Amino acid sequence: MAVVIAFFFILANAMSQTKVTYGQYMYLMKSLKPSLKNIGVMASALTPEEIASLGRAANGLGVKLIAAKVTDVRDISSLYRRLVDEHKVEILWIPDGEDKLLLGVGFEYLRENTILDRIGLCVPSRELVSAGALCSFERLNGKLAVYVNQQVAEVVGINLPSEKSASIAYIVH
Repeated sequence: MAVVIAFFFILANAMSQTKVTYGQYMYLMKSLKPSLKNIGVMASALTPEEIASLGRAANGLGVKLIAAKVTDVRDISSLYRRLVDEHKVEILWIPDGEDKLLLGVGFEYLRENTILDRIGLCVPSRELVSAGALCSFERLNGKLAVYVNQQVAEVVGINLPSEKSASIAYIVH
């Protein structure tokens, strides 16, 4: 029941906002992988308030969220291994489009390793989906748009939802 309520809350807010919220991001990740249990988040600038907000949104969807704050590019590999090996994340998310630490050299490392480990990499821009990430989300003409790299989706074992949605558009790259 809570998931249904969260779903309608997310969709109701979706039409009134111009930016995709954390809850919407996680809902869309779960739409790609309905069995999703663990989401890893890597960022260099998340505040404690943002981490708490992410956690609340994840709890509302029945998902566990594990956040890793990166302070140095040399930390990326060890934090990634910890998220994968200890916390069993199934999707890794870089939420901040301004995160130069993770979207530069960090992206190259994460892209290669997430594919090898069969983990989805969600990124803040669709250009990175074309560069090898699994997915990105944005608002497009009042709908939530999910950009998916089909080749990566096949490797990771993700199938696009077969049902059409009036509020979500799945766009395959």
